Amino acid sequence: MTLPQLEKRLQEFVAITKHRYTARHDHEILLLHQIWQSLDPKEIVVVGGATCFDLFSSLAGRQCDIFNYDGFENRFNRNESDVKSEIYSLRKFFDFRGKHVLIKKNIYDFKKIKHNSKVVIVNDKQADLGFFGDDLNLWPDTIIMSHFGWVPSIFSMLTNQLFYDEMPLFAITNSMMCFSKKNIDLSGIKNLGKKQNFGKIQDVFTMDTRFSTSPYKSIVPDS
Repeated sequence: MTLPQLEKRLQEFVAITKHRYTARHDHEILLLHQIWQSLDPKEIVVVGGATCFDLFSSLAGRQCDIFNYDGFENRFNRNESDVKSEIYSLRKFFDFRGKHVLIKKNIYDFKKIKHNSKVVIVNDKQADLGFFGDDLNLWPDTIIMSHFGWVPSIFSMLTNQLFYDEMPLFAITNSMMCFSKKNIDLSGIKNLGKKQNFGKIQDVFTMDTRFSTSPYKSIVPDS
């Protein structure tokens, strides 16, 4: 699925369901899509993925497996059957072609993850980079940390100089910080942001900040 096709699909989702997924902005879904386009991952591990809307949508039409570690404790006022039904609907709507495995377990230590994925997403604003431990050989190639605008989380990641050296920050949005050992091609979404210095880090792709408390200026053109 191309970026314009995905953007149209996201708009259709809002029109049909009368619901906008608030944890990620549409532009962030397009960013994730471009990252997967560049990396071509075969599996992704997510910690705290909930219903995995951002992954089902950004991986639309792509063959990639998802392993979601989420205890689902106090996350929804719905029963497990309702959650499974929503996951099924999202998979069908976005033509997700991979396997989705929910491991109902809360993970606070990267070593507890049983899947050796090269891409890991951590959706816990309380988590810091200590989650991945000190053995750099065990780190995945690409890490996406969800800070959700929580300043202590952002500060923790920005002040860890070791992380810059081994896993450079290449993109930041109002909910995510993206790090990778790989060279990620973001040329397909260059109209949604620009590269600029972020603190002491140079050439970081920055995009979309809807909140006045964000530490960077909004640069997404009005639509």
